[in-house]
Amino acid sequence: MPVARGTSDFVGRRAELEVLLTAARARRDQGSPPIVVVSGLPGVGKTTLTVHAAHRLRADYPDGQVFLRLGRDAAGPRRPADLLSELLRSLGVDGTLIPEHLEERARLLRQRVADLAVLIVLDDAQDETQVRHLLPGTARCCVLVTSRSRLPVLEGATRLPLDLPGEDDARQLLERIAGGARLGAAPDAELDILRACGMLPLAIRVAGARLAIRPAWPVREFAGRLADRRLDELVVGGLDVRGTFGGSYAALPEPAMRAFRLIGLADLGSIAEWSAAALLGCSALEADVALETLVAAGMLDSREIDEAGQPRYRLHDLLRVYAEERALAEDSPEEQRAALGRHVLECLRRIRAATSDLPIPTAPPYPLEEPGRAGPPVEGAGIGWLAAERRTLVHSVSAAIELGLVAEAAELAHHLSAYLNLEGFLDDVERTQRAVIAAALDECTALRAELLLAGVPLSRGAFGAAGAHFSRLHDGFERIGDRHGAAYALINRAACHHGAGLLHEALDDAHRAIRLLEELGDAGGLDYSWTWPIWIHMERGQYAEARRLCQDRLAVAGDDRRVRGDLLRALGTACYLSGEAAEAVRYYQESLLISEVIGHRVATGKVLRRLGEALGALGRFDEAVDALDGARSLFRESGDGLGEALATYALGEVRLRQGRAKEALALLAGAYERLGPDGPPVWRARVLRELGRAHAGVGERERAEAVWREALRLFEHGPEAAQVTAYLAGRA
Repeated sequence: MPVARGTSDFVGRRAELEVLLTAARARRDQGSPPIVVVSGLPGVGKTTLTVHAAHRLRADYPDGQVFLRLGRDAAGPRRPADLLSELLRSLGVDGTLIPEHLEERARLLRQRVADLAVLIVLDDAQDETQVRHLLPGTARCCVLVTSRSRLPVLEGATRLPLDLPGEDDARQLLERIAGGARLGAAPDAELDILRACGMLPLAIRVAGARLAIRPAWPVREFAGRLADRRLDELVVGGLDVRGTFGGSYAALPEPAMRAFRLIGLADLGSIAEWSAAALLGCSALEADVALETLVAAGMLDSREIDEAGQPRYRLHDLLRVYAEERALAEDSPEEQRAALGRHVLECLRRIRAATSDLPIPTAPPYPLEEPGRAGPPVEGAGIGWLAAERRTLVHSVSAAIELGLVAEAAELAHHLSAYLNLEGFLDDVERTQRAVIAAALDECTALRAELLLAGVPLSRGAFGAAGAHFSRLHDGFERIGDRHGAAYALINRAACHHGAGLLHEALDDAHRAIRLLEELGDAGGLDYSWTWPIWIHMERGQYAEARRLCQDRLAVAGDDRRVRGDLLRALGTACYLSGEAAEAVRYYQESLLISEVIGHRVATGKVLRRLGEALGALGRFDEAVDALDGARSLFRESGDGLGEALATYALGEVRLRQGRAKEALALLAGAYERLGPDGPPVWRARVLRELGRAHAGVGERERAEAVWREALRLFEHGPEAAQVTAYLAGRA
């Protein structure tokens, strides 16, 4: 057994080594030898671990150790007959006594080691066929196999998949080769080297050896070169990361080679099967076969199931660099462009389907796909799919722009914004819309993308800045004659006025937008626009008018579940504010069912908050707390600070109803702090109103009056202001 490369500086792998040694020392009752298959991607350290374990097993197998490299030669995988000949010779069999036929050679091997305790290491097995004839027949022997494949149909084997080492082990390996003191003096550069190596042990060994050869070479300089040149720098002596990858790549069948190249070219981080099919321009079944081949060859990782239940496939970072190199070398520019273009168009086709049930983007809609041109039905597209593919879809916007598909990029970003806004990924909204604006070939496209961009500060509660932006956009749309864009600028500005407490201005803008959208026949825009008059009438205490508007809109909503869910929540709120809590609960429960069925976490959070509020008013406190805890969790998970603050406020109200003023005080104070000074004035006022009641409940009347006076200032007028006035006068 030769001392394998790197064994002297073996580090880490304690858990894996223990598994391997335990399996290798097991004696089989059925008479067959222990077999351990160590698998993993190229360069992950399979041979190093296995040879290290073999040295630890010397005493267990005193009659000999044999190391046999299987691998490939110019003709392909080495033939079992040739391997048996080499193995028999290493066991002392005279070459003239080695039989001609494969089965006879295998029989001779079993006879030769029948009474011996021999450890056989079979390195770099290509498949099960190479291995089967090399197995002894008795339990006194042991076989350790390394392979990029798990060799799933090799009977009776213990399988040990080898992952990348953790950062501490990777650092220890680099320091052992290059010198700990030297690297310790430049810890940031050391970490940059490890990251550039992707924690791959082979790459780390090469990087360490490069540094060891040149003791005076500044570590930071090498880290910079490695970041820029990656595989070009990872060569030293007989170690070559690119060459190691090349051997594995050359062993692939052509469809898997092409899949490998195009996955690297797309640079998506991780992909699902549909992405691979789009890149390859093939069926899902053909893509699946190519992906399975790459996984079996250790070139692609597949241990992750995403939120949509899809297996995800991921290239190691250095393998991705190598795959992109091969794509640029082997695929023509036209082939590269065609593959990436197919993927962009498939992203667009799928996102149209996935966002059909989401709240509309606050910009003029794109026309529906003509019948017969939409392609096959999209299965499983919904919130879970959008969550799983968010990074892929965000990337597809910039990919489309790089391909010159600006119109497709704008539509992708438009549909994607519906999901991104719903789940609070506002940075992604900014990133994608700015990219579209910069690439837009006409002013209309740029202004419509800017509508979605201006929605970001609106979502963050910066109502003044957002309102000013929408005013500028309205003027721009008026100038170029885009009435549709102007209508959306108005309704967005109405939302800003509403948030700032300017209810008259908000109602005026909303009705102007509604008139335009009715003329343009934009049903989705009308559904969204009517929400503002409904909520404004409620805030003015005009509950009957709000209920009438809700019922009118429900009558024309048809089967649109999203719209029906929102209107039912609004109708429930109008009932609740009218003093009809039981009726409100009925509408809320119907709205909740819809939001849960279509997977709207934010809508679910909103209706749970309202439901908890109404249940509390009915004295159903345990149910109320459950609903509000659920709402708070959903808002917290989605990063919706305003939603979380309002759910906490509602929970504070419930505690007040229970007579638990001290708990209510803590909750309401937290809600007010969460709202901050820039939160919606009407909600700040409501929280202060209840906070005053909590102070009064714990005997702090002066503090309560001070809080109520601030609430009264924020309310200004309306029934809620009259209620606070009554509190101050001691009449409530």
